Amino acid sequence: MPIYYKGAAPRTHWHDNDPIHAGAFTSWSSRPIPAHDTQRVVRHIVGRAPQGSPYISFSRSYGVAWNYAAQPNATANAPGYVYEIDLPDTLPPGLELYDPVAEIARKLPSSSSLVTYQHEGDQKYLLGVMAYSRFQLRLQRTDPEPPPGGGLLRTPRDPSDELKSIVLALRDAEVLVRGEVNSGHWTHIKRHKVWP
Repeated sequence: MPIYYKGAAPRTHWHDNDPIHAGAFTSWSSRPIPAHDTQRVVRHIVGRAPQGSPYISFSRSYGVAWNYAAQPNATANAPGYVYEIDLPDTLPPGLELYDPVAEIARKLPSSSSLVTYQHEGDQKYLLGVMAYSRFQLRLQRTDPEPPPGGGLLRTPRDPSDELKSIVLALRDAEVLVRGEVNSGHWTHIKRHKVWP
């Protein structure tokens, strides 16, 4: 059975609204839940989902969930939580899981298109996408222009939302659930208390 993780730092939604007691992880979206759509996936990951998202993010990595839960404000007296959920190999009706990288990649333009998700920076450019608060200067540094301007420096254009989504989903080993994961879906759930 695949295991999924959800990190919840103190004073965040899943910390204050324990899904074990509530009986479900439920998306922020209004009812009825909007249909699955790649642009909704992108907006969910980059934090631009208007009126809530129909998706809930889980991770296949305990380490990622731990990092989200064990924020600096987590302590032994006020810990963060990592939820560990087993889901059956054959998903029950009504439970939809999506790999956001695969979903986004299916809708990308061809590599010969003028509009692309690719970046124009150097090899370290993606650090700025992956850890913006620490490496934002990687997105703003200038890189050489090709000839004939040779030697001229320019700042690469901002990363597309598609590029950000792919990089962030890979960083977080992210899996999306559309709608909710309720006690009828999971075969096992644990809540681990964590702090730095």
